[in-house]
Amino acid sequence: MWAGGTIARWLASGRSVVVAIDSHTTTRKEEALASGRVIGFDPVFRPVDVGDDDWADEILHKVQPQVVITHPADDPHTDHRRVHRYLAAALVRSKQRRLYPKRWYLFDTYYLTSPAAGCPVLVDISVHFDCKRRAIECHASQNVSELVRMAEAIGRLRGMQRRAEYAEAFHPFPLLGRWPATRELP
Repeated sequence: MWAGGTIARWLASGRSVVVAIDSHTTTRKEEALASGRVIGFDPVFRPVDVGDDDWADEILHKVQPQVVITHPADDPHTDHRRVHRYLAAALVRSKQRRLYPKRWYLFDTYYLTSPAAGCPVLVDISVHFDCKRRAIECHASQNVSELVRMAEAIGRLRGMQRRAEYAEAFHPFPLLGRWPATRELP
C-alpha cells in the first residue's frame, strides 16, 4: 500500500486503476481485499496455478496500462524483488511495449530505496493520506503501528520535498534503454 495515496487520488479523479497482487496467503488476501475496499479498488490476485511470467504477460496485455508502478529491483523483501524481475521481463518480452505502458515507475518502500534515476516524481497525497493510513491498518498480520509510523514519516519527508503535507515518490526506470514518455504521473 505504499502507493495507496496516489491510487486513492487517481480513483477520486475518475481514473481506472488495476492493483495486481502476486502471492498471498488467505490472511494476506483478506487484508488486501479490506484495504482495497478502503481505497476503492478490487485487487486482482495471481491464481495459484499460473506461473509468474505467464501471469505478468496476461495481466499486462489484458489491462494495457498507460502507467505501471512496481517494487524497486533492490527492495530488501525477496518477494518484492521477484515481482520487479518478472514484471520487467514481461515488459521486455511484450511486442506491444511501444504502445503500453507509456510510463513505468518504482515506488518508495518502507526502506526508502532510491534507484539511481535522479529526482523522483512526487505526488501530493495530502488529501488522501488518511485513506492510505486506514488501508495500511487493514493489514493486521503485519506490525501495523510501525508501518503507519513509517508511512507517516516517509510521506512527510516526501511532502516537504513537494511543499505539501504528504507526498509519495515514484522513480522512473528505463526499459530497454528508454525512459518513460513523461516525467510525471497523471
